[in-house]
Amino acid sequence: MESHNLIKKRNFVLLLIFWLLYFIHIVLYHFIATDPYMIVFISGGILLLVVTAMYYFRFHPAIIMYSFFICYYAYIAYMTSIEPAVINYLFLFLGIIVSFIYYSYIAIVISTLMSIIIVLYFYVSNTLFTSVTFVKLDIVYFILFTLITMIILLYCAHFSKKLIAITTVKMNKTEDELYSAQEYLQSFFTYNRDAIAVFSLDGKVIKVNAAFEQIYGWKAEEIVGKAIPSIPVGLKSDAESRLERVKKGETLVAFETQDKRKDGKVIDVEITVSPIFNRDKQVVALFGISRDLTEEKETEKFLRQTDKLSLAGEMAAGIAHEIRNPLTSLNGFIQLIHEDSSRYHSYTTVMLSELNRINSIVGEFLLLAKPHDTVMKKHAFSTILNDVILL
Repeated sequence: MESHNLIKKRNFVLLLIFWLLYFIHIVLYHFIATDPYMIVFISGGILLLVVTAMYYFRFHPAIIMYSFFICYYAYIAYMTSIEPAVINYLFLFLGIIVSFIYYSYIAIVISTLMSIIIVLYFYVSNTLFTSVTFVKLDIVYFILFTLITMIILLYCAHFSKKLIAITTVKMNKTEDELYSAQEYLQSFFTYNRDAIAVFSLDGKVIKVNAAFEQIYGWKAEEIVGKAIPSIPVGLKSDAESRLERVKKGETLVAFETQDKRKDGKVIDVEITVSPIFNRDKQVVALFGISRDLTEEKETEKFLRQTDKLSLAGEMAAGIAHEIRNPLTSLNGFIQLIHEDSSRYHSYTTVMLSELNRINSIVGEFLLLAKPHDTVMKKHAFSTILNDVILL
């Protein structure tokens, strides 16, 4: 496919070049009105039109390439037969040189053979001696020169094709690496849960990701091309001083500050700001990653409250143990009085009831300090229902 495209591009280039040369040729000889030259111009135009039509109607590029050589050498042979001058013979070498543009060994060899065949034809038909003085040995030198030109061009084509192949492999590898890196960066930018913003050196937003829209509330079309509106009024001076440091090439990693959402709510954020350099190590833009700390702050607050509750439970357990010690003594003595003296029976009954209530409250303190695992047991539903009805 790459060779196919290369030949197609070369066909187009040669069509442009030869149409240009054809018109230059007409301009140079427009004062010569002899019939032979008019026939040459007409035949050259027809041959160019044939190749152009083949290109326009999308013939196979290789067919167009070989047709190009056939038409070219037919035109040169006819022009040489009209005027067998040295300059016309030199155009036979031009065909070999032109064939090099395809980097095709076959095209160079075919072009060389056609040059030799045409020269030999003119040599045999004595046309070669009509206007230029030649000796018989000259034809040998002409063929040798043609073959040497072919060999040199074949070598150059081989070297060029090898160089193109190596360059193509490296380019494809580089393109694959760049594509992979671009996809990785695009995925990192698009699907990151943190807000990411790229902004210019003058503080205007260039690009934001979906997480930025979700955290700050602004849509991309609302903020791109505008100054960053998320900095609270009281923190603008600090933010500007940090941006100046980043513009000088410094990277600020994970510093905590506050930003403002679109709805005006101030949120706690952790921001990393770094410069973006060009090939000359100059800062051309800034890159910011912002993480919303609202949930983390609420979690920290909850943990601190939990620590307080845990401490309160430990204190409750200590107090409960300290209360239970004298409470046990009081309960024992009142139980003795209750059993030995009926005179104060009504009072001791109330006192024992209240002591039991105090003991129950202390027990709840102990449960608060040391919560127990929930134990599931089977119960008869009719019994539970009867207790509810009784209540």
